[in-house]
Amino acid sequence: MIQILILIISGCAIYCVSYENVKIRILGGLFGIIVQPIWLYDTYFHDQWGIFILSFIMFISYFRIFINNLKLYRMIDVNS
Repeated sequence: MIQILILIISGCAIYCVSYENVKIRILGGLFGIIVQPIWLYDTYFHDQWGIFILSFIMFISYFRIFINNLKLYRMIDVNS
């Protein structure tokens, strides 16, 4: 069940962050942030320490994607 959640949510995150629309990239960052605790849980209990550490790096990356695109969206919205 956890693997299915990881597959679906991570797939949505990757797809959305590569989209042209800023709103969808924001959503992709949010999906990425949501899935990282699931990655951390799964890799911790299966002793996959490399992926566990990578999950922290991915969390930071998705958080930056979310924040940067949110700022861009607000800037575009104000200038419109």
